[in-house]
Amino acid sequence: MYPFNQDNDRQIGKISLGLRKMFCSLSGIVPKEPVLSTSSKHVFEKQLLLKYLKENAGKDPISHQVLEDDQIIDIINGNI
Repeated sequence: MYPFNQDNDRQIGKISLGLRKMFCSLSGIVPKEPVLSTSSKHVFEKQLLLKYLKENAGKDPISHQVLEDDQIIDIINGNI
């Protein structure tokens, strides 16, 4: 179950989450440019995730499955 209202908050290629704080699963800090991996359902800082993927054969750091570009979704969150 996703923490957003699919009818009101979903945008093309982006997700708007009504959360007050999200934490990057790699760094443990609130990401400035958050993205969601549809493979692991975890939130990451975009640049950290892209660096991790480049250094680890394109595998998601949580699920260890190959993560394609279309499986990384930008998150819009005005509440951070």
